Amino acid sequence: MKFTVWFSVLCLTGTLLAAQEAKDYKAIDSAVQGGGYAKAVAAIEKDGKDPKKAKIYTAKNDVLYNLDKGIVEHYAGQNDASFTNLEDAEKLIAEYSKPSISEGLAALVTSDNAKSYSGEAYEDMYDSVFNALNNYNRGDIEGARVEARQINEKLAKLLALQQSELKKVQEDAAKDIKGISMPPAEPVKFNSSALGSYINLVMLRGYTSVAPFVKQISDAYSSSPNVYSNPLPKSIAEEAAVANGKARINIIGFTGLSPVKEEDVTTIPLDGLGFLTAYIGVVGAVSGSAIPLTDVGITLVGKELRFAVPVISAEPRSAAINRIVVQIEGQEIELELLEDMGKVMRETFETKRSVIYAKTYTRSIIKTATAIVGFTAAQVAVSKESDLKKQIALKAAVKAADILVTNALQKGEKADTRMARYLPNRAYVGGITLDPGTYKATITFYQDSKAVGKPVEKTIEAKAGQPNILEAVNLQ
Repeated sequence: MKFTVWFSVLCLTGTLLAAQEAKDYKAIDSAVQGGGYAKAVAAIEKDGKDPKKAKIYTAKNDVLYNLDKGIVEHYAGQNDASFTNLEDAEKLIAEYSKPSISEGLAALVTSDNAKSYSGEAYEDMYDSVFNALNNYNRGDIEGARVEARQINEKLAKLLALQQSELKKVQEDAAKDIKGISMPPAEPVKFNSSALGSYINLVMLRGYTSVAPFVKQISDAYSSSPNVYSNPLPKSIAEEAAVANGKARINIIGFTGLSPVKEEDVTTIPLDGLGFLTAYIGVVGAVSGSAIPLTDVGITLVGKELRFAVPVISAEPRSAAINRIVVQIEGQEIELELLEDMGKVMRETFETKRSVIYAKTYTRSIIKTATAIVGFTAAQVAVSKESDLKKQIALKAAVKAADILVTNALQKGEKADTRMARYLPNRAYVGGITLDPGTYKATITFYQDSKAVGKPVEKTIEAKAGQPNILEAVNLQ
């Protein structure tokens, strides 16, 4: 009976993974990279229209639907729709990220793939970045300031929650599986985004002094040199020195497409895990299958446990554009890299990845123990059976079970690689101080010294003592 139960678990897991693998983003990816943002929005809407039939945006991926659609709508200039979808994503992330740390192993046995996607700390943070820009474009400056204030506050809160969850998971695992060893909880090394502080600086111009935000940006660089390995943009020093009566135009450029999550596979020989043998003995005793630990040890020889956790790729999906030049009123401004958003994603995901590793590892041990108990009990039954025909039949069943268990251990559990796919890879900034007035701007994107595509022309009305934002986007 135990083998039947274990096989049912495997079949359920296989169904969930097959649904995950069926996702196909190619059409949307192509439209986004080609600048066809309205076409990409339509493709997202088409897939998410009926979550029961969706390949990508199923009912468990409602956070992703709102994030992806909202971000692409922003690129398309659909600021009202973008604001609504990103606000919905923010609410869902808050709901799904509420502390839900249960007692004991019960909190660890459900695969992340089986749950609704709850979003990442960096996704919630960048959600507010784009909604601040949406509100600015909608003429709601106060709303933009509210979103701006939330950026780094949300980041710090979610990272602290992840840190607390990691500690709890590790304590529960160690309490219930004696001898289990996992990496210690690492302190959060990143909790302030330079881009978040820059958005605050821009939105609060004319409302309060921007000097504190200039310092925040500088502090972010000095406290996280692994993320901010580029020089601090020279234009940052100019932000607090805008003369009264002058207008400051701030230019924000987004390029490339962020890296995505990939599987990081770990393989561990089972016969080297002494605590697993002991835990299997406990499982066997509880289930009524009294089996000698020496038999368990023999069963584990030659078997390996394979499990996978998500990591964020070291490389973005696109990064052709590495220069943005803007011409305004005969002056040429070359934007400077402010934030490598891909690096921020990798850094902020580390604590979450440690939580996932601890849960996945513990869950794999629990599943393995259940399978090995049944398999070893069957082996013991074969050795005790005196009837030759029954013994032959039992041996055949044990052999089939051995193949099943070995395959299950080798295939393991697939990593949950869901994520918002249409965040940029890099954020550039620059600025120019002029007399109030209406100006034409020409934006040219480059790959090194080669211009990419046609220059983009925009008009901006610059007013003294308030935000004046010019946005440039090319995701090639």
